[in-house]
Amino acid sequence: MNTALTEVEANVLAFIEEFAAANGLPPTALDIGKSMGISPSNVYNRLRMLEAKGRLRRIHGAARGNIVIHPAPADALPTVE
Repeated sequence: MNTALTEVEANVLAFIEEFAAANGLPPTALDIGKSMGISPSNVYNRLRMLEAKGRLRRIHGAARGNIVIHPAPADALPTVE
């Protein structure tokens, strides 16, 4: 799977990070959709893609269960010899 983010995915991820920093908890899908002007089904599709790409962990069934994951930089990964 291609792990590069689309522009919309990057914007969703940035919104989640900014919202969580400002409010102390992550946004709901409704918060994301209203702020970005996208439909709830589109929000859920984007969240699924971010999770599949390893950039987000979702706690299913929790309204505010989106946890941003920052992948380690390539130079911080151990090398195999």
